[in-house]
Amino acid sequence: MEQFGSRVAKLRVGMRMSKKSFAEMIGVSAQYLGKVESGEHGFTLDTLAALCERTGVSADYLLFGRDSSLRAAVPDTRRFQNDNKRNESLIQEIFKYRTDDAAAARPAI
Repeated sequence: MEQFGSRVAKLRVGMRMSKKSFAEMIGVSAQYLGKVESGEHGFTLDTLAALCERTGVSADYLLFGRDSSLRAAVPDTRRFQNDNKRNESLIQEIFKYRTDDAAAARPAI
């Protein structure tokens, strides 16, 4: 169970979540999650299914480490950060043009 727990911990850390918030997301207590991560306990099938469903990580990876790609196990949060930056600049450009268009459409007083 120790390898399973370390993969769960790696997933949680990669998602930048606290034990408390990660545990709430999958329906266990933070104390129980800590015992899973340290290899003292495992998950029920229902909890494992919830973990896989809510994180998009395969049970095959969590249980056996068979997924050869770490990217599949740990979401790349940088992609979301980059998307947000790009979206912010696009929104600024849209407002710039809308403001310019509105000023051009106003009659001179």
